[in-house]
Amino acid sequence: MNKNLRICAITTWPPYRDGIALYSARLYEKIAELAHIEVMANKTGFSVSNISNENGIVVHRIWSRNAIFSLLRTLKQTLKCKVHLVHVHYGWLLYGYFSTFFIPFFLLAVRLTKKPTILTFHTVIQRNAKIYNNTVLNGAANFVIFALTKLLTIFSCKIIVHNELMKKVLEGNYKCESGKVIIIPHGIVKADKDYYSKNVSSNNLTLLSLGFLREEKKLEQVIQGFYEFSKENANAKLLLVGERHPHDTGNYAEKLMKLISELKLEGKVHLVNFVSDEMLDRLIYDCDLIILASTKNYFIESSGALARVADFGKPIICSKVSKFQGELRDGYDCFMFPPGNVDALVKAIKILANNRELREKLVSNLKGNFGERDWAYVARLHLKCYRSLLRTS
Repeated sequence: MNKNLRICAITTWPPYRDGIALYSARLYEKIAELAHIEVMANKTGFSVSNISNENGIVVHRIWSRNAIFSLLRTLKQTLKCKVHLVHVHYGWLLYGYFSTFFIPFFLLAVRLTKKPTILTFHTVIQRNAKIYNNTVLNGAANFVIFALTKLLTIFSCKIIVHNELMKKVLEGNYKCESGKVIIIPHGIVKADKDYYSKNVSSNNLTLLSLGFLREEKKLEQVIQGFYEFSKENANAKLLLVGERHPHDTGNYAEKLMKLISELKLEGKVHLVNFVSDEMLDRLIYDCDLIILASTKNYFIESSGALARVADFGKPIICSKVSKFQGELRDGYDCFMFPPGNVDALVKAIKILANNRELREKLVSNLKGNFGERDWAYVARLHLKCYRSLLRTS
């Protein structure tokens, strides 16, 4: 493989901060060592369209969320690029509401030029998901999701997903043809050293929750669970590391701060904005247990927060939902609790805080499960996929 291979990727890109932008930046940084990469990226803020070279990657700031005409410009620029294949990254409403429906036709237009297309599904939605309480509205939403997903699978030459559960749903629920879907796991950040603390004290326990601060995660229940735990463990601390997701509106952090104040947990519960990788490494090293919360069971995906912490030797407590069940096994490499069940969360914290043997078992199995999935390995799998597709196109 050499720099003669030319790839065009359609995705979000830093400094925009969503999970797919962070994923894409880490992935293409590694792929760019062996191939020429051009990224059709989203514009940020009030920036105008421009082209820049970022660490050897040509980045076109060209499209905007909820702007179909900007995606038409993106298509035009993509077709002008002298690349061998086009790789589109797709997440639910990543491109906005109405713009999302343009993506299948984007893929079709590229296919008509004889260029192969690859689509990465970062989120697969279960059939008959309960998205809205209104029966009619929910039925309409599920029909739209089915039709859109079906078109995306038809107009893609290859589809990448991150785990077996995502593949199973695409092939089973959406009847995607066998052999089209391949699994390439989400890359992980390798820890420089193993800071696992075998001597954990309940009274001095430090809990860390990582990820975007979103209403759907019900993080107030994590705070409530910590409140119950702290009644008997006065020196325990909880760090909520994250910020508002760029697709969200409102100020969820303010709501969480109000709850912290009402429960008189100032000084014990801290909201920490996203920090540098070096500082985040330190926060992970210094904590004793990690809590990853979610409530939406119909979104099947791979957790970026989980991938960020998996190699750091820390026991994980997580919600029993599909985004974690696709990667983890309850009692083997994590401890799961039913989403929204505060009592079960408190019980899980107490069990792990007082059971050194279980903590060591979970950590050992977790590191074994994720051990080979660094970004260099994930990049090699992508290059193998690109090469295979080009041979058969």
